[in-house]
Amino acid sequence: MTWRFVLMGLCALLLVSCTASPPAATPSPLPTPPPLPTATQRPAPLSPLPSPSYSPLPLPPRTPTGPSGSDPVEIARTHLAELLDLAPQEIAVLGVRRMEMPLVGLGCTEEAPPQPAMVLGTEILLSAQGRTFVYHARGPQVLFCGER
Repeated sequence: MTWRFVLMGLCALLLVSCTASPPAATPSPLPTPPPLPTATQRPAPLSPLPSPSYSPLPLPPRTPTGPSGSDPVEIARTHLAELLDLAPQEIAVLGVRRMEMPLVGLGCTEEAPPQPAMVLGTEILLSAQGRTFVYHARGPQVLFCGER
């Protein structure tokens, strides 16, 4: 009896596998690419790009600079003497130190980007009339940062 069930099951499988399946979908033809230009045809001219507009970075007021090779401390002393209407000899140098500072405004402005590019510069502390003044320098550029 079990052989009968096995034989019937095999016949049923054979009949199911022999039935006609639906026809496979025919693939759609690919679109025809546009023709390539020949040697006698010229491609259409490209439209010109708009020219970029540049604006200078804002710098703090009263920015002294000197010629290349000038001493930044002397540039700062001369500038402060002119601001306070004093002789440069009346300006005392409290300290000069190398430090990292933001490239934008050399750390003298409050408008620095969230992650500013840092450069190595010089902080100059000057004293006159019992007050302390701060300058930041990088090369011949010396920036007046204000009073401390």
